[in-house]
Amino acid sequence: MSYQADTYLSSGSNVLKVLEYTCGGNIYGINILKVSRILNSVNGFRSLLNTHPCVRGAFNDHDNIVPLVDLSMFLGGKKTSMEDRFKVVVCEFFGALNGLLVDNVEAVHTLHWEKVISADEIFEHGQNPYVISIVQPTEEHMILLLDYETIILELSPQRSEERRVGKECRSRWSPYH
Repeated sequence: MSYQADTYLSSGSNVLKVLEYTCGGNIYGINILKVSRILNSVNGFRSLLNTHPCVRGAFNDHDNIVPLVDLSMFLGGKKTSMEDRFKVVVCEFFGALNGLLVDNVEAVHTLHWEKVISADEIFEHGQNPYVISIVQPTEEHMILLLDYETIILELSPQRSEERRVGKECRSRWSPYH
């Protein structure tokens, strides 16, 4: 781990680094610690059968098969063209790599936690269940932070079931039995 990452992760740093990207005409962000890399193209892309419609397929990235999620489609927008300019944000959730198909990557912002606003303060309950918070690098600029774990679980019912069963098993286990 680099010195910068150590500093970022140190307790009490009060800092959040957010990768800003555009998708379906909206501005979103993701914690930079979840991002493995950003790709301008995908190698060995293949469509997959029997998957959620928003999982456009999978590609090979450094000997890993990575599912490609069209975030715009998932969030109710149009299908992202893979013929035009696009980016893939490769990130890790639940120990597996996922590719997020987005329109463009804009910037990395370093923010203090005071700049993070709960989505509940802005949106009505249930208006957008995937937005968990909002960050404001400037007064005029807002970035929506999504609940990526929930999105991945919705796209992969098997992973969701494994997680539910794992929680049930852990909740039934007790060192006192």
